[in-house]
Amino acid sequence: MNSFQYSYQVLKTLLELSQWIDYFSVLKQTAHLFMKKFIWFTVFSMILFCANSTFAQTEMFSRADEAFEREEYSVACELYEKIYPAAKKLNKVEKARVSFNLAQSFRLSGNLKKAESWYKKSVSAKYFDPICIYWLANAQRTNNKFEEAFENYTLYLTKVPEDTWVLQEFEDAKRAEQWIKNPTQWQIRNMTKLNSKYNDFSATYMDKRYKGILFTSARVEASGKAEDGWTGQKFTDLFYTKRSKKGKWSKPVIVDGPVNTEFNEGSTTFNKKYNTVYFTSCKVDKKREIGCEIYWAKKKGKGFGDPEVIPLSTDTFACGHPAIAPDDVTLYFTSNMPGGFGGKDIWKSKYNKKSQEWSKAENLGPTINTSGNEMFPHIKSDGTLYFSSDKHVGMGGLDIFKSTLNGGKWSEPENMQAPINSTADDFGIVFKNNLEEGMLTSNRIGGKGRDDVYEFLWQIYDIKLEGYVVDAETGDTLTGSIVTLEAPDGSILTDTVDAKGRYSFDLEQNMGYDVEGTKYKYLNDMASVSTFEVRSDTTIMVNFSIQNTVRPIVLPNILYDVNKWDLRAEAKKSLDGLIETLNDNPNITIELSSHTDFRGTSENNKILAEKRADAAVDYLIEKGIEKERLTGLGAGESKPRVLEEDMGSFKKDDKLNTSFVKALGSDELMEEAHQLNRRTQFKVLSTDFVSKRAPVEEAEEYDDFDAEYDDEGEEEDI
Repeated sequence: MNSFQYSYQVLKTLLELSQWIDYFSVLKQTAHLFMKKFIWFTVFSMILFCANSTFAQTEMFSRADEAFEREEYSVACELYEKIYPAAKKLNKVEKARVSFNLAQSFRLSGNLKKAESWYKKSVSAKYFDPICIYWLANAQRTNNKFEEAFENYTLYLTKVPEDTWVLQEFEDAKRAEQWIKNPTQWQIRNMTKLNSKYNDFSATYMDKRYKGILFTSARVEASGKAEDGWTGQKFTDLFYTKRSKKGKWSKPVIVDGPVNTEFNEGSTTFNKKYNTVYFTSCKVDKKREIGCEIYWAKKKGKGFGDPEVIPLSTDTFACGHPAIAPDDVTLYFTSNMPGGFGGKDIWKSKYNKKSQEWSKAENLGPTINTSGNEMFPHIKSDGTLYFSSDKHVGMGGLDIFKSTLNGGKWSEPENMQAPINSTADDFGIVFKNNLEEGMLTSNRIGGKGRDDVYEFLWQIYDIKLEGYVVDAETGDTLTGSIVTLEAPDGSILTDTVDAKGRYSFDLEQNMGYDVEGTKYKYLNDMASVSTFEVRSDTTIMVNFSIQNTVRPIVLPNILYDVNKWDLRAEAKKSLDGLIETLNDNPNITIELSSHTDFRGTSENNKILAEKRADAAVDYLIEKGIEKERLTGLGAGESKPRVLEEDMGSFKKDDKLNTSFVKALGSDELMEEAHQLNRRTQFKVLSTDFVSKRAPVEEAEEYDDFDAEYDDEGEEEDI
C-alpha cells in the first residue's frame, strides 16, 4: 500500500466513526474538508505532471527539429533517437516523419549503415514522400547491397516515373558493381598509423622527399573545446606525421602556430618549395558554419607563421579546398559563389607577384562543373586536374575524376573507377610529383574511422608468356624454331627456341598480342594472348605443335560413308581447321588427296576418291581460299594408310593394305580399318605463293552511320 492509499483509508475510517459519535461532528466536517482538498491537490498534481511531461516532449521535438534545420545532424540524431519511442505513440505521420529525419541526419553525418536502417523504417511507416525509397536505394548501394538497391530504384520509378534522372543512378549502381568486380591496377591501403576513429582527411605531402604528411583531423588532441554539430566530433585542426628511416610514420602531432583555431581548419596544399601552405579555415557562429575562406602562411620552425586570407569572394560565400598549380601562381579552389553551374564549383585565380594581388576568380566551365558538387581539386605536376564530383557518371557519393587541358579546353572527366573510387565518398587525392602513387580520402566500408586517409599506387604486374614448340607428329622439341610476338601498335619481338624447345616473352598489362610459331619446312601456327584480365604476377603458357610440310598430313575426321563423297558435319569442322592453317600460312599451296578402302573396283574407287577430293576443294574455295592454292587428287585405294600413331584397335606403323585387313578375321575390325583408309590428307606443294587478289580496303568510318532523310523521305545530300 502506497502513502496515498494509506492516507485515503485513514480518512475514510474517521468519517465512518463520525456517523456514530456526535462528539466527533466537528472532526467529521474537518475530515470532509481535508479529504476534498487532498483529492483536488492529487488531481491537480497529476494534471501538472502530465502537462510537464507533454511540454518536455514538445520541447524535445522542437529542439530536434531546430538542430536538423541548423544542419547539426549529429545533435539531431541524438535527440530524434530519444523522442522516437514517444513519436511512435503519437500518430503514424509523426512516427514516419521522425524516422525520415533520423535517416537523413545519419546520412548527412556520414553513418550510412544507420541511415539505411532508418530509411527502411520510414518506408515501412509509409512516409508520405517516395523520396525516402530513393535515399534507401542510395544507402544500400553505398553499403554494397546492389540487388536491394536495384529493387528500390525500380520501386521509386514506379511511384515517380517522371523522375527519369533516377535511371542514371540505377545505371551508376550497375556500373559500380561491375567496376568493383573488375578493378583497375591501382592498389589502395588504409594508412592505419595516421588514422583515428575520428574524421581524418585531405592529406598532403610537406616536403620534396615525401617524408612528412600534413592532414586534417577531428581527433581529441584538436585544440578547440567545442563540438561540430554536423559531425558530433571536435572541430578539425591540422596535424602532421613524419616517416622514420625505417619507413614507419610517427604519432601525429598538432601543428604549432596560429593556423589552428577553435573552429575548422583543413584541405591543405603547398607551393613548389614547400615553404608556404594554403589551407581552408571556417568560422562558426552559434555552432553553425557561416563561411570558409582560404589562407596562406609561411613555414616557421615546426609550424607556420601568421596566416593571411586570400580575397577570392565575399564573406557571404564559401571558398575552400585550395590546390596550387605547378606554376606556383594559379590557385584552384572550390566555391559556391555566383556565376557557377550549381552546388559547389571549381574555380581558379592567379597571383600577380608584382602587384601582389589575386585575379578575379574564373569558373572552370561546364565540362568540369555540373549542377551537383565539384570539390577537392588537385593539379598533378604534368598539369592533369583531379577532383571529386557527385554528379558526373560515378559509383556513388563523391567520386574522383581526372581531366587534361588541351588547347585551353578541359577534356571530358574520366572516372578513376575502383579501387580508387568506391560506392561511398572518395576525395582529396594528391600525387607524389609525377609518380603514379599518392594519397586520397574515403569513408568507404572497412575504414578505421568515418573519413580515413589511404595511400595508393599503380601496381605493375610481372606477366610472362612462355611455352614450347614441338613437332606435331613426333612430339620432338624443335630447337631453333622462331616465335614472333606482335603488339597492337605493330611492334614485333622474336625469340629463338632453346635446346629444350622453350621460348619466353615479357608482356605488358592491358594489351592484346598475336603470337606465331615458325620453322623452316613447317607450317606456321598462331595464337592470341590477352593481358586485360590479369590481376597478379602471371605466366601465360602457349605451346605450338607445328606440322612438318615434308610428310603428308591426315586431316582428322575427314571420313566418308561407303560409296559416298558428301562431307559430314565433322568433316566440315576439320576443313575449317585447314582453312585456319592456310590463312596462317598465306604463301603455301597444297595438294588435297582423297583415299578409299579396297572394296569395289579400282576404277570406281578412283572416281569416288576424286569426287571426295573435289568436295573438299569446293568447300575450301567456298570459304574464301583461292583455287590457285589447291590441287585435288583422287588417290583411290592405291595408297593404303600407314599409321603414324596408335589409333583405335591398331598400332603405330601398321600398314592397312589388303592383306593386312583381310587377315584381321573380325568384320568389326575390318570395318574399322576400312574407315581409317577412307581419308583425306594434304601436303605442301610450295611455299612461295603470291596472291593476285587486290588487298581489301577497310570500310571508311562515319560519325553517323545511319542515313539521314528529309521530311519527304528522300535521302539528303551530306
